[in-house]
Amino acid sequence: MTDAERQPWDADRELTLEMATEAIAEAVPELAGHEVALLGSGWDFDAYEVDGAWVFKFPRRAGEVERLERELAVLGRLADTLPLPVPGYRWPLLRAEAFPYAFSGYAKIEGQMLCPIKPSSARVDAVGEALGRFFGVLHAVPVDADLARHLWQGEDPATMLVASRERRRYLLRSLPHCASDEVVERVTAWWDDPAVIPPAHAGPPRLIHDDVHCEHVLMDSEDGMSIAGVIDWGDTALGDPAADFAPLVTWGGVRLLERMLDVYPLATPGFAERALYLTTQLCVVEVDYFHRTKQWIQRAESLALLETLVP
Repeated sequence: MTDAERQPWDADRELTLEMATEAIAEAVPELAGHEVALLGSGWDFDAYEVDGAWVFKFPRRAGEVERLERELAVLGRLADTLPLPVPGYRWPLLRAEAFPYAFSGYAKIEGQMLCPIKPSSARVDAVGEALGRFFGVLHAVPVDADLARHLWQGEDPATMLVASRERRRYLLRSLPHCASDEVVERVTAWWDDPAVIPPAHAGPPRLIHDDVHCEHVLMDSEDGMSIAGVIDWGDTALGDPAADFAPLVTWGGVRLLERMLDVYPLATPGFAERALYLTTQLCVVEVDYFHRTKQWIQRAESLALLETLVP
C-alpha cells in the first residue's frame, strides 16, 4: 500500500489472532491457554476478548498509545464519579515481544453497541434521559492541574465551530460522488450563512469525552433500552460540551438531542444550535467514510439525516 492509498484508519502494523493470543499470554501468564477472539476493530484500536470476560485494546498505530495512556489516567479519576459504567483497567500498559506497542486489558462491559439498534421513540427517550444525566455529571467534573495535564489539547471553544467547518469543507466538496450538486451547494450555503452559525460556547471549557459516537455507547443486550456503559475515553479533553451531544444525533436525530437537553443542567444559550451545526459536519464525515468503506446503507442514512437537518 502506497502512502497515497493509505487511509487514516489503516493500521501501521500487523496483528493476527495468533499474534494477539501470544502477546496476551506473554504479558498476562495467568491467561495463557485461554480462549481469545477478535471483538472488533475501530479507527484507533483492535479489541480482543479473552473467555468473553476480558477486553484487550491493541493500538492500530504508534500514535494511539498516547490515547491509551490518556484513557488510563482519566478513568482512574472518573470511574467512581460517573453514573454509568466505564472500563476499569486491570492490566495497564502491557508489553510483549509479539506486539510492538503497549496495550491494555479491562473487565468486559457486557452489552451491544448502540449503532445497529433501531432508534424507536421509546428507546430514544430512554437513551436520551440516561445520557443527558451522564453528561451533566461528566461536564461538571472539576479539572485540577493534575487531571488537565493528561487531557488532549482540544480546540478553543471560541473558534471551534468555524475551524471544524473549514476542516470538513474539503469533504463536502468531494461529495458529488454520493450526493447531488444541489445538496452540496445547499449545505455549503447553510454553513456559511451568518444567521445560521450559532454563538460559540461562552462559558469555561468543560471536561468532555469528545468521541461519544454510538459505537462507544454499549446497551443492555436484552432489550436495548438501558445503557450498559460508555467506552473509548482516549480523546478526553477540555472543550465545548455541545461536542459530546452532536455525534449521538447521528443515531437518534433531533428527538434524542431534545431528550438529552431535557435533563441536562448545564446548557447555555445556543447549545442546541451548536450541537446541530456540529452534527451536520459529522454527517459529511460519515457519508465520506461510509462511501470509502462501501457501507452503502449507513451512507444513505447519514446523507438522509444531513438533508433533514439542512433546510
